[in-house]
Amino acid sequence: MKLVFFDFDGTLCAPNYLVDGVYTVGMPQARWEAFIEEKKEAIFEDCRPVTPVFAYAAKCKERGGRIIILTRTGSRTEDLAKQRFVEKWYPGLFDEYISVREDREKVEVIKDKAAANAVALSECELVEDTYAILLEAVSEGIAGKHVTNLIG
Repeated sequence: MKLVFFDFDGTLCAPNYLVDGVYTVGMPQARWEAFIEEKKEAIFEDCRPVTPVFAYAAKCKERGGRIIILTRTGSRTEDLAKQRFVEKWYPGLFDEYISVREDREKVEVIKDKAAANAVALSECELVEDTYAILLEAVSEGIAGKHVTNLIG
């Protein structure tokens, strides 16, 4: 694969947030926004990398692929926090970081990136934990890999 895109939440990063003294995998949107305001760029400090995904990304890079994070993000602070997490757990691995406001934008970003780099969609892959997005990618001719296929 020439271009390999990795989702962040649930794919590169195992969710684990300390909220009111209890660890949780997530929270309602309003609470998430308050959590970001409180923790700033440290919102992912209790999260951990998904080791098999790291290994797969490293293998893709060794084979000459361009490795790109493609994530849905709601704010600049969240973007900075994700980049901080990546620098800590995946230093030097990723070639680019792209964020979108809605998950449904991901396939269009991949198509645009492929066209800009003269790469066939069949030479692009999306590694993701959301099945609906993978189905959309596959229907456009993009290879898809669900994160669970890397863990087993």
